Amino acid sequence: MLWAIYDEIIERCPELTGYTNEEVHEFMLMNHFGEEHRTLFGRALVRPKRRSSRLTKQEFSDFVESICAFMAQRGVTISMPGDDW
Repeated sequence: MLWAIYDEIIERCPELTGYTNEEVHEFMLMNHFGEEHRTLFGRALVRPKRRSSRLTKQEFSDFVESICAFMAQRGVTISMPGDDW
């Protein structure tokens, strides 16, 4: 479901042309859960504090809601998969 949402976001946001689902996913994770800054071999790394693979159903639902709310603030309404899925 997430990848379908990310496909729609990329398709509907011209400024995301060239970005992948994985890049949008990383951004949304950091936007919702926060980010941590680390250094590896002298280079700065930024990564999400949490991953989506270990979320409870409620946490996942909250995460998806945050994605939809974030995009709604930018004028993009995300269509959620219906019963035809």
